[in-house]
Amino acid sequence: MPLGLPLGLLLGLSFGLPFDLPFDLPLEMLLGNAPWNALRNTPWNALGNTPWNALGNAFSTDEIHLLIGDHLYNNALYSLIRTCRSLYSAYIVCLWSNVTLQLYEDNIIDASAVRANIHRIETIHCSSNLTEDYYTNVFPRLHALRFDTFYGDEKLSHYLQVQPAEKIQFIRHHPFVRALTYEHKDVLPKEFWEVVGTEWTSLEDLSFSGLVEADALDAFWRVCDRVQTLSLTNANLPESVPILSTLSFQQLQQLSVVKYNWPTTIPHRTWPLQLFKQVRKSPGLRLLAWRVTDVAFPARMFQDTLAEKDCWPKLCELDIDDYSCTDQELAQILTILPSRRLTSFDHSGDRLGPLTFDCLRQLYPEHLTELNFRNCCGTTSAMIQVMLMGCAHLVHFVAPYLLVRDIVTAPKPWACLKLEKLAVYIAREKSDETGWDGQVIEQIAKLRRLLDLSLAWEPSCSLCVGRPSFRSAKDLETLDLRIRPETVVSYSHSTSVDNSSSGDGGDGCGDEGVGGSDSEGSVDIRCWSSLVQLREFSFSDDRQTFGMKEALWMVEYWRDLWSLNGAFEGVVGDDVDKLDRLFKEKGVSYY
Repeated sequence: MPLGLPLGLLLGLSFGLPFDLPFDLPLEMLLGNAPWNALRNTPWNALGNTPWNALGNAFSTDEIHLLIGDHLYNNALYSLIRTCRSLYSAYIVCLWSNVTLQLYEDNIIDASAVRANIHRIETIHCSSNLTEDYYTNVFPRLHALRFDTFYGDEKLSHYLQVQPAEKIQFIRHHPFVRALTYEHKDVLPKEFWEVVGTEWTSLEDLSFSGLVEADALDAFWRVCDRVQTLSLTNANLPESVPILSTLSFQQLQQLSVVKYNWPTTIPHRTWPLQLFKQVRKSPGLRLLAWRVTDVAFPARMFQDTLAEKDCWPKLCELDIDDYSCTDQELAQILTILPSRRLTSFDHSGDRLGPLTFDCLRQLYPEHLTELNFRNCCGTTSAMIQVMLMGCAHLVHFVAPYLLVRDIVTAPKPWACLKLEKLAVYIAREKSDETGWDGQVIEQIAKLRRLLDLSLAWEPSCSLCVGRPSFRSAKDLETLDLRIRPETVVSYSHSTSVDNSSSGDGGDGCGDEGVGGSDSEGSVDIRCWSSLVQLREFSFSDDRQTFGMKEALWMVEYWRDLWSLNGAFEGVVGDDVDKLDRLFKEKGVSYY
């Protein structure tokens, strides 16, 4: 490969991306002795116009290939390794670095193929339906091991065929694993946790779901005491053996405790409260997630803990899924947060209201990167709009609903131009003025970093209907994104005979920006041709009948698209098979 070839041109030729991708990484950073992590954490599109030889002055070609490969899906990697021998050598490593092993008829990686590539594999997902021959390999570069249970595993004849003794032997051969996830539905003996605790000296992350018997519980908690990230989901832990008082969780940085209403076989336990008391000793705790359905979030205990001297000075990410926690309690917690730097806030509960929002808006607008209010019916559309206008560093944002009226009548546009995920039902009232839809569509078109866009009506929104802050459901409609009837779209190009649609390829954007006066029908989904990185899109069909025209446009302009969720009501007859073939050909999962 010629080293003078710009990365933007290389990626453009390979994947149909525009060559003029934004470049916001200082060139001197690449030419100097900048740390590799600084480059690795930079969005790949930020390297679009950087000459390959400029990068080569600071990093090896192999490192640059790995950087690119980290951001490519398997379909793109397949295309690269079939291009030429040099690209095969560069990217075959990326293709095999993370493998999922499961024995379904249409998705099987043969054990012999695994053996041939053991030197490339770094992460393994082991389904609970694997056979013994997959556990006889030794992977010299393995650093992440997941024992996953996939949907349908229990129906297979070889479900949980591999016994715990064989798994213990397997983990003995891989002492350098840094991340362990265990979700198989068998019961591990005490020896398993003793081996992990004594021989896995590099373990940093533990995610566990399942049953731990009483005789193995002390060994299990000793492993938990050593990790930096601990996630316990539907963990069935006996309370007859309390958590060892000698454990201090000094290394803990992220703690997530989750228990759902299902399965109902897991009895009520209060060990999460015991664990909460123990982790008060963790000086480096940054993230705390509490989603326990049968144990209320200990708000008073949490406030008392935060009030203690030097307790959780680095805590900056909160995830509280609790319907008993009041708006006042949440506001008090946010007010006394020792770090004074909240970057992520995730909450489900219908009591969240103006007090919490005022704290978020006034104390943390310069720090917040993630906000999730998925089931918070106490929020109003006006509150959501204020957050989008005021939080310039948001990357992920989820909310129940947002009214078109509040967007177009706001004093200024959204400041959150770094958004990568936006999930909110944007609702139009039937009394709204003509052209307001277009202004909202154009506002979204400015979010050029979007990877995931969901405008679908979520079932949780039904809880909000009837609230004083929410309009009657019969008066609400989703945005109208349909391409106008005058427009003809094909695989290779889109042509519009409607002179009101201007832009590259008939982009469906009006001449005016957000806040301008659009003529009816001048703005549609084609305005989102700017969202070149979009990978997931969900929409509601309560107003529109998407057809082949919209489907063809999506796969033409959203080259990285891999997931669609919504109904193409306009596709009927023979076109139904055509639609299925189109999405299968383009590698798009359609629900």
